[in-house]
Amino acid sequence: MLQSPVAPPQRAPTVAPQARFRWGLHRAIALILGTLGGLATPLSRPAVSLEPPAAAVELSADQTPTELAQRIIIRRRGDRHDPYERHERYPGDWRDDDYRRDRLPRCYPGYDCYPRYEYRPRPRRIEPPAVLPRVSTQDCTDLTVMARLSYMWDASSSLSEAVGGAQVAVCNSGGIADRLSRWGNGQVARFGNGWNYPNGVAGRFGSSWQYPNGQMLTAGSSWFYPNGRSARFGANWFTPSGRPVSQQELLSLACSQLGTRQCGDRLRQVPANSGFWYDLTVVELAWLSGR
Repeated sequence: MLQSPVAPPQRAPTVAPQARFRWGLHRAIALILGTLGGLATPLSRPAVSLEPPAAAVELSADQTPTELAQRIIIRRRGDRHDPYERHERYPGDWRDDDYRRDRLPRCYPGYDCYPRYEYRPRPRRIEPPAVLPRVSTQDCTDLTVMARLSYMWDASSSLSEAVGGAQVAVCNSGGIADRLSRWGNGQVARFGNGWNYPNGVAGRFGSSWQYPNGQMLTAGSSWFYPNGRSARFGANWFTPSGRPVSQQELLSLACSQLGTRQCGDRLRQVPANSGFWYDLTVVELAWLSGR
């Protein structure tokens, strides 16, 4: 039996080494550029087409690797964004150039920029000095009056703080100021039986009292405000603006501005028949209320 001749097996076409190298080089360049641009999909042929954000870039197979690298636009990583770009969650006013330049610090790429507000410390509340001296000594009494007059003149001044601190220290340590001869700034604190303020103005000289600005507190039976206007002349009372009123009307106006708690606490500590201390409290409340 005759057998039909069998054709010899065909050999696969061989690829020239130069063509294989060229194909491998194009494939390696495409993979590297795709990885840098966030496109890590392997390509099956040298002709590469990568889409930039604006418009697609068509690349032909006859382009050289240098032209290919120059025309591809690499995309930014998805986990990073421009901290100054518009965002739907935030308004656009504080991302404007003028606002950012004036109020926001420079931000680094990859970090969100939120508005920074200037820290403002809460203002310290200044407590008024004691109404009456803690002990009935001459030094404690003098410093208590001077502390109250300093508080009326300027409660937030360093002078008021210095006199108030001396009053607390002396009145809580026996009431004798035997070691307080000068203030912290070097000014003489006392001379004989008299006292000076830290600014050099006499606080008490004999039986006369003065505010830190040199204005008299009392002259005989007359009382004065720190601005020099009369507070009391005989049985007549006046507001800091000079309007004549009764004592009850003056206290009513003062307590309506200062509040019933502060006004009531000060008046509750001095009896109405205490003379000097009660009149000083009325003048103090009227002046602090600004009425």
